[in-house]
Amino acid sequence: MTSSGQHQRRALFVTLHYPPAIGSGVQRMLAFSRDLSALGWTIDVLSVSENALPELSAGRVSEIPTTTRVLKALAIDSAKTLSIWRRYPLQLALPDRWMSWRFGAIISGRRYIKK
Repeated sequence: MTSSGQHQRRALFVTLHYPPAIGSGVQRMLAFSRDLSALGWTIDVLSVSENALPELSAGRVSEIPTTTRVLKALAIDSAKTLSIWRRYPLQLALPDRWMSWRFGAIISGRRYIKK
C-alpha cells in the first residue's frame, strides 16, 4: 500500500519486443509502458537477452522510463546460433526462431514472482 492507503498498481510485461530491439512491436510495448508509468503504475518488463535479437538500436534504451525495470531472459536465435552453412533443422525454430526464449522466460518469470 502507498502512504495514501491505496494499493500500488504494478504490471509485468512479458515481451520479445522491447528496446534495444527494433520494430513496430517495440514501439507499441514501449509506448504502453511509458503511458502506464505516467499514470502511476510500476512497470517491469521481461524480455530477451540482446544476443538473440537480429537488430539492435542502443539509442532506443534511453526511451525506456527510468522507473521501468527490464529483466533479461536467456534466449538464442536458432537461425543464427544453430545453423551450419546457413541451414538448420526446421524443428529447432518452431513456432519461430526465438522459441528458446520461452524456457528462459519461465525461469526468469518465476524468479521475479518469488521476489
